[in-house]
Amino acid sequence: MKVLKMIGSGIAMGCTICIFILILGSIIAGDDFLAMSTERFVTQAIGCMVVGMGFSVPSLIYESERIGRGIQAVIHMGTGFFIYFLVALNVGWIPVEFGWQMTVVSILVAIIFAFVIWAGFYLCNRREAKKLNQQLKARK
Repeated sequence: MKVLKMIGSGIAMGCTICIFILILGSIIAGDDFLAMSTERFVTQAIGCMVVGMGFSVPSLIYESERIGRGIQAVIHMGTGFFIYFLVALNVGWIPVEFGWQMTVVSILVAIIFAFVIWAGFYLCNRREAKKLNQQLKARK
């Protein structure tokens, strides 16, 4: 059941990020940014959902107490980035046709974006854990 919940969460996160990028891209680049065929839009949307699941489902690794937090983060983010790069190369998110500089910039932006999201979840979960620990101490 947890896996299904994470799949749904990943799809939701992927769709949210997709819409955010579409809004931001259309503000910056104008109408040309949204000029795509239905097939391309569907491909992009499915890619976003797959990447969302690719980062969400592996986060279940954090439930294991046998693996250190650093290794958990490497497994989680490594799996997510592997899936991201497979999808990104197939749907055209990494603009290899514009040379190695744009390729590197797009990869760095993706890495920074993913780590900002990861850090946000990490800080929220850490704060919630502290709150729960304080409540447990207060009950004793």
